[in-house]
Parts: sequence; structure tokens; C-alpha cells
Amino acid sequence: METHLLSAVLSVLLLADNTKALAKKLVDRDPAVVLATIQTLGDSGKAEAVPLLCTVLRDGSPTLRQAAATALGHLRLAKALMCLAAEKEDQEPEVKKAVQLALMLGVAEAPNRFFFIDSQSAGSQPLTPAQVNTAELAIRKQLSTYRMAQSFPGESAKAVTALLKARKLKNAMQLRITFTNTAEKFTAEIMGLSFPDMALRGSWRVGGSGGDDLQELMDAVLPKVADDTAHDLDLK
Repeated sequence: METHLLSAVLSVLLLADNTKALAKKLVDRDPAVVLATIQTLGDSGKAEAVPLLCTVLRDGSPTLRQAAATALGHLRLAKALMCLAAEKEDQEPEVKKAVQLALMLGVAEAPNRFFFIDSQSAGSQPLTPAQVNTAELAIRKQLSTYRMAQSFPGESAKAVTALLKARKLKNAMQLRITFTNTAEKFTAEIMGLSFPDMALRGSWRVGGSGGDDLQELMDAVLPKVADDTAHDLDLK
């Protein structure tokens, strides 16, 4: 079945609340159908998707378990996080990583704060894309200790707007993170803008210097800038 036609069929089933039909799609012989169904359930925002995805996370192949973990994270529902927490020690490294990231996303159910996060690198010795991802993940991990929810990496503004509307959330903020690395200093700056109107709410900057180990500087700077941001925004 063509991808666009498959997505249309799954969307119709979702709109019709036909969970039985979607459950059957999760055991289809075609892996593409199963993966598309998992993604559709993850994008649905519906609590009814949680038990279906939990079954895949427990019993599916590694590829399907990884997709189910990501989909459960997208839901940002308390029940989804409970399911993820039960499977956080999955034996497959890629599945375990997907579960851990999904758990960081938190719960987007009022009255939680929601953060839309994106990152970039600057400076005379800019970070590689992999280093940017690692640095962003460190900030996400620190922020996940507070009462809030996050966008997932690469999530579009359109998808975030749809989620906020579905959850009736009004306290959203975009966090624009810039990592600046030079021969002398590593700095992380977070600019907070209310979302979607983009009014400046504050900025937080922490830097470190000395030594030749960039990772040591990042380990010292990144949790601190995240904590400063959380403190000033009075996150509980």
C-alpha cells in the first residue's frame, strides 16, 4: 500500500476511534504497516493508544519496541510514562536509549510547563552535530528533573502547536540553546521565548574555561545553565 494512502487509512480509523482495527494493524504481516500504525498512535494524543503501544513495547521486535517507545513519548501522558518506566532496562541498547529519551519528555497535561527546545553551535571551534545532540541531551536530562514537559528532538513548531491546542496548554516556551566553543572557552546560552508569540522571557548564560577536555567543560556548564533557567522560571 502506498505510504500516503496507508497514512490516510490509519487516520480515518483513528478519527473513528476504531481501536480494534488499529490493534489488528499492529500485527499485520507488513512491517511498514505496523510501523505506520505505531507512529499514527503516537501522534494521536489519545489515552486509548497507550495500552496498544505498551503491548508492542513489551512484546515486539527490537525495531518495533524502539518505535513504540518513541510513540509513547510523543503522547506525553502520565500513563504512557508509567509504561515506559516499566521497560527502562530493555536489553537492546537502541530500545533502552529510546525509552530513556521518551521518559525525559515528561507529561504535557495541565498545569505543567511545556518547553519547545532547539539547539545550534557557534564559535571558532563549533561542535559537531553529534556533540550538539549530546549537549542538548544533557540539558534535557537536567530539565527533566523539574515539573515540565519537552518537545522531542526535531519536533516541528506545527506539531508543538497542535499538541498545545489538544492539551489546552498556555504556558509554553521555546528554549533556543546556543553552544559556543573557542580555544579559550565553552559557553552555553539559553534564550527563553514565550511560544508561539515569541516574547522574550529571559536568557541564561554559563561558561567555563581551562584544560583541554571539552567534555569536562560541558559536564560542568550544561547542568548549571539548565538549573539557572529552571530556578529563574520558578519550576517546581
